[in-house]
Amino acid sequence: MHIGHRGALTALMLLAAIGCGGSDAPPPNQGGRDNVVITLPDGGTAEVPAPPPPVGNGAEAQDGIFVSASKGAAGADGAKARPVKTIAEAIALAAQKHLPVNVCAETYAEAVTLVDGVTLFGYFDCSNPEKWVRVDAKAKIASPTSPAVVGEGLLLPATFAGFEVEAPDIQGSAATGPAASSYGMILRSSRNLTLSELTIRAGKGQDGVDGVEPAEGNVELSKRPNGVESFPPVPQACYPKLPSNVLVCNFDGSGAFAPGAAGGTSQCKVGPNGGPGGQGGGGRISVNGVLRSGNLQDANGRALEANDPLTAKGGVASSVVGSIQGKGNDGAPGPDGTTGANGRWSFTDSGFVVGDGTAGTNGAPGQGGGGGAGAYGYGTISGGGIEIPIGPPDNGMWRSAAGAGGGAGGCGGIAGTPGSGGGASIGLFVIDSRDITLANARIEGKKGGRAGRGAKGSDGTPGGSGGAQSPAAAEGGPAGSPGGKGGKGGHAGLSGNGAPGPSIALVFKGDRPFTKDGVVLVPGTGGDGVDQTSAGTQTLPAVYGEAKQEHSF
Repeated sequence: MHIGHRGALTALMLLAAIGCGGSDAPPPNQGGRDNVVITLPDGGTAEVPAPPPPVGNGAEAQDGIFVSASKGAAGADGAKARPVKTIAEAIALAAQKHLPVNVCAETYAEAVTLVDGVTLFGYFDCSNPEKWVRVDAKAKIASPTSPAVVGEGLLLPATFAGFEVEAPDIQGSAATGPAASSYGMILRSSRNLTLSELTIRAGKGQDGVDGVEPAEGNVELSKRPNGVESFPPVPQACYPKLPSNVLVCNFDGSGAFAPGAAGGTSQCKVGPNGGPGGQGGGGRISVNGVLRSGNLQDANGRALEANDPLTAKGGVASSVVGSIQGKGNDGAPGPDGTTGANGRWSFTDSGFVVGDGTAGTNGAPGQGGGGGAGAYGYGTISGGGIEIPIGPPDNGMWRSAAGAGGGAGGCGGIAGTPGSGGGASIGLFVIDSRDITLANARIEGKKGGRAGRGAKGSDGTPGGSGGAQSPAAAEGGPAGSPGGKGGKGGHAGLSGNGAPGPSIALVFKGDRPFTKDGVVLVPGTGGDGVDQTSAGTQTLPAVYGEAKQEHSF
């Protein structure tokens, strides 16, 4: 064995791995194979036996460990007439005896783990137990698990040839990590491997899971979300005194000033409550031009200063009989929740990482409606068979009515959960490996897993109604203005869709495998995506599956 000056330590480890016992002799060189010089991971070199060459069509298999699914027996010695039953058992014997594995062209329902320095040929007819002959048919590794074939930390030269490798479809929709993807073959941190006369097929990637909508939308629990109706004009005991027609009113101090009606209140089942409705404007009364109570500001619909962002002011008080100019402003609707993001898939050394969507946020509550303005004015009264005006210039009485309360704002919508990403379908996954050769090989992806659809979430609840306008007094007094309607709660943010899983024939990190003639990379179909989604003021872009011949990261 020749060892480069930087490869002493690695070479010692190599000798132990191939059973040299620490001597300079190479491992048994079956069939008169030539030695080859390989580069060690630390940059040194070592001289080791070349892998056994393939035999031509119609030629007999060379000495090795023989395996047949139909004729083999567990515990056999692996001779032509006494083959073992599984490829895994054959590899273990071959590693001990430094022999290749000759596989009958049958179907093997097992996953295969390659062992350093062990060569496998899978194209033999075994109908004659004494004479295994190479044919066009290939042994099929129909693995029940993914990956179907895996090799890690391989260093010694070897060949894997004459097989159909088929990974399973990944069923269900529970896994979210590497287990969600189907891999035909994985090579990691390996060298000096030739893959030839092969077909490697990945299975379908696992489907993503749709997001879950809230069990119910938000619920307004308040018993009084609506504003209180405006009060009728304050009643006064007034009558004309004949013959001067001077209006006489008896005040007892009660009801001389009418405070505004109360606004609605909100109590949301989930999240912050809607804004409270504004209080209606109060009334004022003056007799013969003398202000008895109230003031102009009191006659306006009131804002609640402690909740300023959630409150709408009412209109200006009216001095016109029966006017509704002072209706409370309607509350603004609550903003929609923040839209989540669609998922994006990626790769790490461990494998494919599904692209899960992110959740939207709950909608904001609506603004409370403004209180209606109070009204003040004068009309006429009748008495003693005559009609007497009530009001200015100086011998009448102002009459007033309080404004109605505003409705409370609605509750915000509740966000659902995001969709999860679909798994990938990957024919050959090669990580940090060198001197990997592909010849006369077909590498296929199948179909990526579909994207999980993100939930739309619920709409916000309507705001409370503003209090109604009271009827004017029979004697012509004014009526208070109605309250404004509470703003509707915002729609919940759309939760993001998962990313559809891709279908990729070859994925690698580091050196790209060397491809000779007859290598075909065939991607399958990207996973099913999700169309563009809209709700409220939001739009979530569509997601589409991808299919690629190769991808590096």
